[in-house]
Amino acid sequence: LMEDVKHEQLLMLTFSRAAATEFKKRLLKLIGNAANFIEIKTFHSYCFDLLGQIGSLERVDNVLKCAVERIEKGDVELSRITKNVLVIDEAQDMNEDEFSLIEALIRHNDDMRIIAVGDDDQSIYRFRGANIENILSFEQSFPDSTVIRLEQNYRSTQTILDAANAVIGNNSERKGKTLWTENPQGEKIQMHTALDEQDEAKYVSEAILEANAAGRKFSDFAVLYRTNAQSNAIEK
Repeated sequence: LMEDVKHEQLLMLTFSRAAATEFKKRLLKLIGNAANFIEIKTFHSYCFDLLGQIGSLERVDNVLKCAVERIEKGDVELSRITKNVLVIDEAQDMNEDEFSLIEALIRHNDDMRIIAVGDDDQSIYRFRGANIENILSFEQSFPDSTVIRLEQNYRSTQTILDAANAVIGNNSERKGKTLWTENPQGEKIQMHTALDEQDEAKYVSEAILEANAAGRKFSDFAVLYRTNAQSNAIEK
């Protein structure tokens, strides 16, 4: 927008309505009502709009393929797909159909600039078809692209980041980066080996209650677990 790109020439694609709504809210705060002229949609809703159809469960699975086919055949008006800037949110989660849509849009927009925002270390949707190669080989697919690593972290302590770097560094399929922060070093990470899920729940709940008694709010805590079933013991 600072480069005089018209609002209606911007397209942003996300993976969820919640993300699209959040981006719209943030833009409204930044640029006011002009944000309403920027097209921010999920991949599926954008394709349904191109096809002129109302979404249904039966059509969701193939709507991206249908949109790509219509674009390639010239059945979609160029005015509906002509954009100057395309922003892709969570690019590491694109599956083959979503990546094919991006390629189709680029083929019909010679001057389109792409801003793909993603983190190869946060690709967790392989079970739904996400292909990490789409972002790992992005520079090969688009030779003129430039990679900008956003390595500064604003939320965590350096201790947390050092631990994260040490763990994720074992992954072979990644571009590589080193997270850092200007925040304090922070407290050391504590590790507890529990005998079973009841012992684990007892340790976690007692640690929270002890800290709460010392003045911490319950809202200061977060408990992460791999499956929903693991929360039962803690909740009891």
